[in-house]
Amino acid sequence: MTYMPPSESPQLTLFAVPKPFEGHIGCIQRNAVRSWHQLGAQVQILLFGDEPGTREMAQEVGGQHIPHIRCNEHGTPLLDGVFADAHHLSAAPCLIYVNADIILLDDLWITLEIVRQSGHPRFLICGKRTDLDVTEAIPMENTGWQQQLRQDASQRGVLAYRGCKDYFLFSRSVYETIPAFAVGRGNWDNWMLHDAKLRKIPVIDGTGSLTAIHQNHGYGHTQGSRKMAYVTGAEAMENERLGGGKHIVSGSTPTHTIRGRQIRRLSRLGSRWLYWRELPQLLKLLKSFRAIH
Repeated sequence: MTYMPPSESPQLTLFAVPKPFEGHIGCIQRNAVRSWHQLGAQVQILLFGDEPGTREMAQEVGGQHIPHIRCNEHGTPLLDGVFADAHHLSAAPCLIYVNADIILLDDLWITLEIVRQSGHPRFLICGKRTDLDVTEAIPMENTGWQQQLRQDASQRGVLAYRGCKDYFLFSRSVYETIPAFAVGRGNWDNWMLHDAKLRKIPVIDGTGSLTAIHQNHGYGHTQGSRKMAYVTGAEAMENERLGGGKHIVSGSTPTHTIRGRQIRRLSRLGSRWLYWRELPQLLKLLKSFRAIH
C-alpha cells in the first residue's frame, strides 16, 4: 500500500539545479522531475538556473522556476544562494536537495513517516543510490510504473558506493545557510554529513527504506576528467577549503540507520565499518575517474 501524508498542504520542498534538458541528459532529467511530480501535491518543486528547458520543465510539473542564481568564475552555480532561496520559498516542514538525474519513488513518504514517529525534531537523511541504465522516457502514465522500475533496478541496477551522495533530505532550518560550494564538484557533499554530526544532528541512512535511482550518464559536461571535477580540480579544491577539509569518512557515514520501521543508533565503530567494507568499490570508482567522460 502506498503511504501518502494526510494533508494536501506542502509537506516537502524539493529543489534541484538541472543541467540543460538536451540529449540523453535531458531525457533522464525529465524522467527524474516527472517522478518527483508523481509524489503528489504535497511536494513543492523548485528548479534553479536558466539552462535550456528548465523553465518549460517547471511549468509542466507545476513547479517554480528560479532562473537567476549566482555562479563562480567558471560559470558553475553556487549552492549557498540556492539553499537560502529554497528555504525562503518553502512552505514545508522538510526540504530535499536532489541531483536532477535521480528518480524518487513513493517510499520517500514511508521514510519520512518513520523519522517523524522517531521523535527526532532535526535530522538529515542521506542514503545510497542504485545505478541503472535508462535510455528512454519512462511511461509514468501507466499504472504500475513504479513496480516495474523497482523490478528493473533489482535485476539490472547496482547499489553505488556510499560516498556517492545524490540527495539530502532534512528538517527545516538545518541548512538555511551553507558555504558557497560549487554544485557538481567534489567535497561539498561530504561537508553536509560532517557538519550535521558536529551539530549533533542525526544523520540517518535511508538506503533500506528510500529508493533513489540514479540514471547512468556520461560526464562530457565536466571540464577535464571526473577526477578533476571531484578531486584535483580548482573547484573541488575550493569546495574542500570552504568545508574545512575532505571529511572522507565522516562525510560518508551515518549516525543512525533504519531497520524495519525503527531508527537505530549506530556505534562509532559500526558507522565506520559501513565505510571501510566498501573500499573495493571506492578503488574501482577512483580508477574510473581516469576516463575523460
